Amino acid sequence: MKKLLSVIDIPERSSFYEPDKGLYLLKDYALDGFELVYCGKDMSTFPRKNIVGLHLPFFADWVNFWLKDYEFLDHDFGSRSAWINFFAASKREDMIDFYQSALDKALETEVEYMVFHVSQVSLDETFTYKARHSDATVIKCAIELINAILGPFKEKLKTRAMPAPAFLMENLWWAGFNLLDPALTQTLIDGIDYPNKGFMLDTGHLLCARPSLATEEEGADWIISCLKQHRQLLPFFRGIHLHSSLSKPYAPVSRDLPSWEGLSYEERYAESYYHVEKIDKHEPWNLPRLKEILDLLPTEFLVYEFKYNSKEELCHKLRQQVNFVEAALEEGEIHEKIGRTNIS
Repeated sequence: MKKLLSVIDIPERSSFYEPDKGLYLLKDYALDGFELVYCGKDMSTFPRKNIVGLHLPFFADWVNFWLKDYEFLDHDFGSRSAWINFFAASKREDMIDFYQSALDKALETEVEYMVFHVSQVSLDETFTYKARHSDATVIKCAIELINAILGPFKEKLKTRAMPAPAFLMENLWWAGFNLLDPALTQTLIDGIDYPNKGFMLDTGHLLCARPSLATEEEGADWIISCLKQHRQLLPFFRGIHLHSSLSKPYAPVSRDLPSWEGLSYEERYAESYYHVEKIDKHEPWNLPRLKEILDLLPTEFLVYEFKYNSKEELCHKLRQQVNFVEAALEEGEIHEKIGRTNIS
């Protein structure tokens, strides 16, 4: 199991990883590399040999575009030019080209895996929790999009002397792949035409799927319960984004919309983003039963993923997370030894 740190290659954060492009983090915290959140930049902040995974870019609100519901988009975004500018696309083929360029970066970097969100949420829905599209519809659209971008990618792989990187789909708590229905999870994995496919369990996002959770014990129980309901699919869970997001009492099931009157789409987007950050908190994981979760899954990649706004905060949270994981694994080994001793 490789232990990785989620990082983002943007100029505003480059100073966090100096003086040696983050290599001090690998050494000081016994990490095996980075999962890079790709933002369409040159990816120059980190040594490429240390980038193990690539988190592909994503649009939170994209299904209406994929379904060609242009009249709704005109209304929702405020104008046709607004949504064309947002997607940098006016038709499906443009979106496919956008994602294929990101997959080219995965080839160039020779990563071991890629991460892709299978989810849909509009700005309004982040507040109301009233989804316009069902989980099944979002998954159907995602299968179409994913297969469209992976088809040419598979052809390019044939000319490269490298193994096919895993394509791992990540759960969120909005409509789509949210780990609430094993049958739909099965539909998703069955629908992807790619040999090296699987899932990236995001622990914090799964906690967000049940906003009534109040304690760490309840959170751990909830995650383990969801996983056990997916028992037949657990071999596909190849990685974990490890973080905690217990957001009660901020995140009720729904809330009233703010006053959007007179605001541009960009202004509404910023307000929605700030709201979602209060739900999806990305704090270091300190919930119990981590070893039990790890034992349920064939985890190849354990990714530490939390928010930080300075080099000091990054190091503090990373140390906190590493210490917790090491203690959980050591405790699990002790319990296993005790169990074997009692059996004998």
